[in-house]
Amino acid sequence: EIRINESKVLQGADYLVTAIPDKVKWEWVVLLYHGEVEPDTVLRELRKSGIPPLMIPGLAFNVETVPKLGSGKADFTEAKKLAKKLAQIEE
Repeated sequence: EIRINESKVLQGADYLVTAIPDKVKWEWVVLLYHGEVEPDTVLRELRKSGIPPLMIPGLAFNVETVPKLGSGKADFTEAKKLAKKLAQIEE
């Protein structure tokens, strides 16, 4: 998330990064964000930003709201569930 923030690709957008299981790669890094830019564009811009390839999410989803706890902090449990649902991975 720090490298994404430094890239300014999602400047002003609410986002978080989580990981979901994958049978081939062991896991996918998934970016959930709420913003105006299409997911393909976000991933393309992140690749061009100079972020090391291993730090670039493999999947990105523009969501209505990024999961948050009542305190306003990221809700990583709900984020992982949402990412699995959007990537169509069975629980």
